[in-house]
Amino acid sequence: MREDSGDDPIHSDWSPIRHTLSGAALLLVGAAAGVVGMKFWAPQWMAAPWSASGFYHALIATQPPATQPAPGTNPMTASAPVTTAAPLTAAQPVTAKPQAAASAPAAKPVPSSTTTPASPGPASTARVTPAPAPAPQSNPFATPDEENRRRHLHSQLMTCRAQIELYKLQHNDHLPDFAKYPAWHQMTHRTRADGTVADDAEFGPYLKAAPVNPLNGLGGIGLSRGEPRAGQLMKAEKLGYVICVTNGAIYATERDGKTIASDGGANAAALAAAASSTTTAAGAPATQAPSLPAPHPMAGTPQERGEALNSQLQMLRTEIELYKLQHVDLPPDFVHYPYWEQMVRKTRSDGAFDGKGFGPYLDRRPINPTNGFTKIECVQRITFDFKLQGQQVGYIFETSSGRLLATDDEGGIWRE
Repeated sequence: MREDSGDDPIHSDWSPIRHTLSGAALLLVGAAAGVVGMKFWAPQWMAAPWSASGFYHALIATQPPATQPAPGTNPMTASAPVTTAAPLTAAQPVTAKPQAAASAPAAKPVPSSTTTPASPGPASTARVTPAPAPAPQSNPFATPDEENRRRHLHSQLMTCRAQIELYKLQHNDHLPDFAKYPAWHQMTHRTRADGTVADDAEFGPYLKAAPVNPLNGLGGIGLSRGEPRAGQLMKAEKLGYVICVTNGAIYATERDGKTIASDGGANAAALAAAASSTTTAAGAPATQAPSLPAPHPMAGTPQERGEALNSQLQMLRTEIELYKLQHVDLPPDFVHYPYWEQMVRKTRSDGAFDGKGFGPYLDRRPINPTNGFTKIECVQRITFDFKLQGQQVGYIFETSSGRLLATDDEGGIWRE
């Protein structure tokens, strides 16, 4: 007979199974408690639709750069950043935006040439390139050549002086009222004989646009009762021009906008001497050409030379019209005086030289900016196949119409 040991074989066989089921139940209960706890303690983190890669990028975004994986490493298998990361708190997932991190990962920066702003959020490392500054407007007088600027200024002053004189002749010897009207308003608009500005007026405009001083880029006008001298300091600043209200003389300022500039050229004395040597004391025409400086075209680009020539032609045509008004409607005798002699000296109404006569209309002989020539050639009519007859001709005067034209650097007619 077998002795009863007191052990139940059935219960002994089920004992390991009971232990296993009890452990599994405890695990399930713990997991459920953890899920419920996380739902209450970190609802925003649990509610976000996180992906594996998004969670990884948001996690490494909070770490120092040294903990990020090296290039070429699989981010899902790299364990170093995850194991060394600081404990994830509720505040960190809130500040990190998982969607932005997934759309703009740190490993793909935006190229430097784009101006698209980077996506918000700490996970984004896209570099924003600021938009380039707008390019400054080009200035036709912006050239480092100081002589070129001053030649522009001299031509501009001659044009303004001629137009002011023409205004006086057509407005009962009255100057433009620069104190009443702003800037050059009466010169850039049509006016009646009393100076009133009107679109249907009979006179003007005398200038296409308000001039700007090429030395300093200023267009303001200062008024003076006396004629200023070169180097004189004016009380006001940022002036482009100073006008004497008693006689209408106009002067320009230097770069500082307050010092009166000298608009005389380097060869003014030589040209004046050449003008005086072309005629005899009795005023008879000279038998040979005067001694003139060697031709010297204006420095600068072709566009700058063309702009200077167009401005110069406007001034010369105005002076010729002024000469005609004071010489019984007759133009200068360019046939006998092809070097502007009657324009740079005083003359009587019949054109004879007289120190007490009209003029001078030019303070020096004009020089064509494109080729450096000053001589005038007269023709009855300019035809389509016109060719110059003389040498070193800078200007052409059509006697049938009274038109003054210029030549280009190739000896043809300048096309305005």
